[in-house]
Amino acid sequence: MTNKITIKIILQEMKNVVEAQQIKSPGWWLDQAINLTALWQDLKDELTKAEIDYLRVVNVIEEDQDCSHAKAVTEAKSVKPLNDLPINEYQMFKYLEGRDKIVKEFIMLAKKRSKTEEYLFD
Repeated sequence: MTNKITIKIILQEMKNVVEAQQIKSPGWWLDQAINLTALWQDLKDELTKAEIDYLRVVNVIEEDQDCSHAKAVTEAKSVKPLNDLPINEYQMFKYLEGRDKIVKEFIMLAKKRSKTEEYLFD
């Protein structure tokens, strides 16, 4: 049985290559960009859901609802823990927003790296 490929695994592998100063072929970099792009939609979906959850809480507060009601709504939401620590909607939204930016940047850089000729000379 093979392990499921995730964005986290791909980014970790790319980070390990950079830290070890390994030379990878242009095809390897392009494969990483393709894999990240294929999985990126799942992250975008999570980000959209997190933003909706966060905005729902903000909307409750903006409607001049009782602060204790807004707090209860926030705490009642079942948000999956991050590193076993409970997080609220805003924290989840900002975390996923950051991951989205990182993935976008890695895809761009991997595509550029796949076009360099440096691999041929090393």
